[in-house]
Amino acid sequence: SRFPKAVKLVTPFAPLAAVLSASLLACSIFSENVIRLKSSALSASLSSDLSPILRAQAILKSELGGVVLSVFFLHFAGFFVGYLSAAFGGFKEPQRRAISIE
Repeated sequence: SRFPKAVKLVTPFAPLAAVLSASLLACSIFSENVIRLKSSALSASLSSDLSPILRAQAILKSELGGVVLSVFFLHFAGFFVGYLSAAFGGFKEPQRRAISIE
């Protein structure tokens, strides 16, 4: 490392800072859209006479479905890119899996 003193100073606080910043970012985005998500979830729950498949389709067509699909694809892409980059880096299978999760 080019900055060993700075790395030693920051390392104990880096995990906490990462978790807090990610949590604040997620909370700010969620809080901006909570009313729309509530109404979307409410309209999906009001259609209780639908079969489970039709109910799932109704949820996926709503704004809540957009959020669910976005989160799914974000995580899928992260796992996929992590695994492929580890494979290109020459790591073995256990390391590839660990890197894809990280």
